[in-house]
Amino acid sequence: MSLTAIRQRLLTINNTKAYVQFDAKQTVQLFAEIKRYLRHGDGQLASSQQMALMEMLFYLAIFCGEDVEAEVVYNQVRDKLGGESCKLQVMKATLLQFNESVEVAIKYLEGILREEYEFNTDMASYTALSKKLLSLRMYYGKGKDNTTSWIQEINTLLEKCPLDPELWWFLAQLYKANKQYEYAIHSLQEVLLIMPFNYIAFAQLSELYVYHSLNATHKDKVAILQLALGNALRSVELSETYLKGWTLVKIICEKLDDDKSTLIGLANKKLIQIEQTSNENDKFIANYILSQ
Repeated sequence: MSLTAIRQRLLTINNTKAYVQFDAKQTVQLFAEIKRYLRHGDGQLASSQQMALMEMLFYLAIFCGEDVEAEVVYNQVRDKLGGESCKLQVMKATLLQFNESVEVAIKYLEGILREEYEFNTDMASYTALSKKLLSLRMYYGKGKDNTTSWIQEINTLLEKCPLDPELWWFLAQLYKANKQYEYAIHSLQEVLLIMPFNYIAFAQLSELYVYHSLNATHKDKVAILQLALGNALRSVELSETYLKGWTLVKIICEKLDDDKSTLIGLANKKLIQIEQTSNENDKFIANYILSQ
């Protein structure tokens, strides 16, 4: 894979925060890949992009249980940014979460928001800190399983910061968990308005259309599946070897009544290519899809 392709892949994973849904093996592999990429260097990587990847490296270190390395990355980011930037405050809250307790991290964030951002017009920093606080309360606080309540809170936060793709992305996942597919579709469409080249979001949108089609009448089902196919094709147009995208193309074409043999053949060809050239996890999944 070329350096350009690696850069684009890593930046997309970071922008969508897709790595938070990776399994343990994928997380370790991504952690090692980013370290290799940053050590190798990339002259086309902007300084802001480098900081974004270092931030992702920090969180992957946390996920992998590499506390010492997480501290090292935190200190490197602090040296580059200087002072107590919002990114550093969120990273510090994460260190407090894992090195001390969730309660200590929540108290720290609530204090920061109250003392520094109550009358501050820096909406980007306010949003980032609010998202971190919200995530801690959602996963570890009281009422953590109350999806409807969290949907309301995220929608309230979106009223203040409607151009935050991460909030729209997470809202889509909550709607999906509630099987509110139309709302989930709308949320992902908002992500794509902000990030029109996000191939992962196109595939996720395609998948939501497939779920939405399950309860539709035959006529509506065909129209919805055509929308699903269009988004799946867009995902593989943006990333030619994207496993989920080609899997969706194959599955959707097999569901449609009209002749899609050419697309099915192309999807099978790409899945065979992925099976032969990708990592072990993708090879296994590609092989399974081809065997169905």
